[in-house]
Amino acid sequence: MGGWPLSLCGYLCLSLFTNWHAVSNVTTQASCGCGDPGLMMWFFAYQAHAIAHLQNPFFSSYVWAPFGANLIDTTSVIFIGWVVAPVTLLFGPVASFNVVMVASPLLSALAARWSYKTIFPSGNGYFVAGLFFGFSPFAFSHLAFGHFTMVLIVYVPITFGLLYRILVTQQRIIADSVLLGLASVGQFFISLEVLAETMMAILIASAIALALGLHKKISLRAPTKGLLVTATIAILGWAYPTWYFKFGPQHLSAIPWSYFKPHGQPFNFLWNTTPYIKKVSESAVFGYSGHLGPSGGYLGFAALSILVAGLTVALIRRSRTILWGILFAFVISLFMIGNSLTNGNKAPRSVIWLPWSLFAHIPFLKEALPSRLVIDFWWIIGFLIAGISTLIGHSEFVARLIRRRNKWKKTAAVGLSKYGYSIILLAVSSAWLGYLPLSTARVSTPPWFTTAISHVPTGSVVLTLPIPYGVSGSNPLVYQALTGFKVRLVGGDLIFSPTEPTLPLKHNQDVMSKIASGKIGSIPPKQFGNFLHAHDVQAIIMSHDGWDLFVRYLFFRTFHKLCSIFGTGSAAATICYVPPQN
Repeated sequence: MGGWPLSLCGYLCLSLFTNWHAVSNVTTQASCGCGDPGLMMWFFAYQAHAIAHLQNPFFSSYVWAPFGANLIDTTSVIFIGWVVAPVTLLFGPVASFNVVMVASPLLSALAARWSYKTIFPSGNGYFVAGLFFGFSPFAFSHLAFGHFTMVLIVYVPITFGLLYRILVTQQRIIADSVLLGLASVGQFFISLEVLAETMMAILIASAIALALGLHKKISLRAPTKGLLVTATIAILGWAYPTWYFKFGPQHLSAIPWSYFKPHGQPFNFLWNTTPYIKKVSESAVFGYSGHLGPSGGYLGFAALSILVAGLTVALIRRSRTILWGILFAFVISLFMIGNSLTNGNKAPRSVIWLPWSLFAHIPFLKEALPSRLVIDFWWIIGFLIAGISTLIGHSEFVARLIRRRNKWKKTAAVGLSKYGYSIILLAVSSAWLGYLPLSTARVSTPPWFTTAISHVPTGSVVLTLPIPYGVSGSNPLVYQALTGFKVRLVGGDLIFSPTEPTLPLKHNQDVMSKIASGKIGSIPPKQFGNFLHAHDVQAIIMSHDGWDLFVRYLFFRTFHKLCSIFGTGSAAATICYVPPQN
């Protein structure tokens, strides 16, 4: 059996194991029924709904009603929604969520394996190298939160692999250039952040290659024409969605999630360390999981050892290719820290400049997190594994060692060097220690919501309690998706940042925040009435259990005669119709 089938089986087994709770009941289970996973399920459902009903995939009026939402402004995974639309239409968004959850690390590992085999065609260790990339701590930390844009990261290895074929092997320049252009367009609809930071990483990698003189043996005339083809396809593919992103209806006018931006990290010169710098140093030992911070998980010591081994091999064998990888990892690590380090303990305030400042004001990158470059870091780790195993495998010492072994020992040695299934034991042991697998929760529509929807006219603007606004309030989005988008919802969870000024001015953030946090009683009756009419709310629906709390406030008694109870027991729902404004 060839290397691809064995690698596919190995990655698939590991992916299924780490998601075994979900795939044990694929149509009713998911990583979480709230927060980001719930949002992802909503996006899968909406893209399938848009395809089936020929609606705009970039805009939806089903959330943030009645004004709607620009979906390109978000981590909307539009492209993934298109790909899994058949699964969504046949089995529902929860099933497609679980399919993507299992497939993301698998596809990322396979893409990385392909890129390493492309660069080192006569080497070994591709399986292990792909494993380090697709199943890194970074990937699993985001998979646990349903951040598929940070887990389905096939674009990074595909880009480096295709660029190598275009610039170095130069055998299928036009075809590879077309593929690279199409991949760049596809990545636009998965994650703009990963797309922009990958391009930045390519610039860094190119600068290091030029400094090491790796370009001297390469003719750049034909690749230049191919890259022009790539740029043309990418620009044509990005043109309309970029316009829609910046100027389309309900676009964002400010940077979302600004509180995640490391614009100057505090730095204590006396101790020469801070919690942030300490985290960066711990990352090399324990494994880095992205902006969520270091995890005491697996592969940290292994990554550190690989960097040391790579430097040793590069110096002994005088390999500029391996040295390029070491320097790339070092520079990427500097960029990951952010703009600058500032001395928070002395006056006047001192600043240590960091290279991210060169890119921090570029469109799309100024809204990106520097720590996302850890994706490129883990690709380099796999690159070094493949490169080191190739150089060691070609050494005369190893060749003599293998020749001295009998047939079955030779087979075992070659198999271990190529596929490294023992590494799976490391990940599996980490799983039993609690780092993996992912926790899961049953996802279903509550009976009260199903009851209410059947008594509300299709297409109505509905205020639900809880309101889908804030991380804890995304359940109504899932309920809406599972019931076929029969009503439009006020609010929309993380479709806009819950911080000013990214929330469109048409929406009253103060009222939404109070409803989402359970502080309804602090809303003046007149303000609440204006809020309902400004959003064209036609009905308020909630479980009947929430009515006792709801009715205590004087302004709700105004609607008391317009409220009805439907269903019994857990299926009992209260529906209050809002009178039209005179």
